[in-house]
Amino acid sequence: MSTTNIRIAPSLTLHPPEGATLPVTGVGAGITYAGDVPTEYRITFTVSADTWAEIDQRALFGLDPTVRGPTFGGSLDPAADVRIEARLNERLLPTVQSDSADIFEAGALLLTHDEMVQTANWTALFVTQQLGRIRAGFATQASGLLK
Repeated sequence: MSTTNIRIAPSLTLHPPEGATLPVTGVGAGITYAGDVPTEYRITFTVSADTWAEIDQRALFGLDPTVRGPTFGGSLDPAADVRIEARLNERLLPTVQSDSADIFEAGALLLTHDEMVQTANWTALFVTQQLGRIRAGFATQASGLLK
């Protein structure tokens, strides 16, 4: 298995099932391959403290409190930006497999394919925040790091 990562866009708008859209910045993507076949598609992005509060309250990206691991590195600062790493729903992997020949085309899908910008199609794996020299945050059960 190998993973390729790229930076996709300085900003993007994601769409929750209902309510206001979510502005995100610093969008990057990573695809894990088994041979030439994509087996996992991840995105990373940053949200403002206000957007994080909305994500947290609405449990978007599958972030129900029951799936979160313990916070490491200290508590999250309610006034600071938050970084989220999320995995694409396996149901949409065939879209990545059939519509993209490489990481750049797969990245372009995120900007052009309606289902790719729906928050319901992504599951958060890690939620982190830079607090001085320490990156604090938590992993979710979907990350595979929690037992």
